[in-house]
Amino acid sequence: MKSVRTIPGRGLEGDRYFYERGFYSKKPGLDREMTLIEIEAIEALNRDYQVQISPGDCRRNVVTQGVPLAFLINQSNTDLAS
Repeated sequence: MKSVRTIPGRGLEGDRYFYERGFYSKKPGLDREMTLIEIEAIEALNRDYQVQISPGDCRRNVVTQGVPLAFLINQSNTDLAS
């Protein structure tokens, strides 16, 4: 998948939480978060530690490529929008 759409209060379009199907937590509230990981980090783990994990093994919602994510740490949506 090349892109993903997020819907406030629903999550990632197409995700099991979005459709409330399969195994998922029915805990109410807005404290659910989207998690991201760089494919480059996964590749480095595989290379440097001689492990073989795939992006799906990491259990993250979104795997990015060519997007440095470190600058997002401790940033809010408001910070990113400006």
